[in-house]
Parts: sequence; C-alpha cells; structure tokens
Amino acid sequence: MPSVCRLVALDSTHPASVMALAQDGSIIGLALLLTDEAGEVCLDLLCVVPAYQRQEIATSMVASAVNHLAVMSVKTLSSAYHICNESSRDWHHLFGFVDVYDQMYIPLKYAWYRDEVWRRDKLGLVDGLDTLKAGRDFWLAQLDERKR
Repeated sequence: MPSVCRLVALDSTHPASVMALAQDGSIIGLALLLTDEAGEVCLDLLCVVPAYQRQEIATSMVASAVNHLAVMSVKTLSSAYHICNESSRDWHHLFGFVDVYDQMYIPLKYAWYRDEVWRRDKLGLVDGLDTLKAGRDFWLAQLDERKR
C-alpha cells in the first residue's frame, strides 16, 4: 500500500469496513461492507478519490476487509458492479470475485444472442458470427434448467 495513506476501521458499519486516509487525515477511499437480512456480507461501496486512483488503494482496503472477515470466520464476500462499468468489472475479476448472474437477466441475454445469430446468418453476415455463437452458447449454459 502507498505510504501516503493509512486504513481506519469504521464503527457504524460492518466491522470489516475500512477507509483510507491521506497523511493530512482527509478521506481518500472507502470500502463499506454491509450485512444483509440473511447474514451475508456484501461490499456495498468501494470508492477512491480520483487523485489517488490506480495506486492499489481499493485493493488494499478490500484485502484488509477480507483479512478481517477471515478472522471472523466469514467465508463469503459478495459485491456488485454496474454491467457497463468495465473498469469495475475488471477490478472485481482481478480481485477474484466470480460473476453470479441474475436469473431474470440470463434469458434476455441468451435471447438477444440467439436472435442476433439467426439474423446475421439469414443475411449472410458471417463476420463475427463465431463470437456471437459462443456468446449464445455461454448464456444458454447459464440458464436455469427450468427455463431451458
């Protein structure tokens, strides 16, 4: 972790939540963890002030939180990101989060790929068809057995 900040536990949230402070005491990052009704822990908010981004502060905060969760015998941490936020998606994947798709979303995604493959095939547009077929097959595999 960069020498310009320190991590501080937050009392009003899940005890594994942390914030990063600059040397002057100003807040430069926050990893807010919450517990849902079922007792599952979720990374609800992760942010770093733009001037301090790309310095591994987010990763350090979440690593600290994960270590704290391990001491508390919590084995699972969930998180969510906006599907269009590529940098957040990439960070989540690099950190080790695994996508769990909403069962309401999967049939829509599968139907789009299926229809787009059919449309392009009928028009004779073969460029990128293999990639679309792979996407279609991926989303078909994600479908709940009841919806196949």
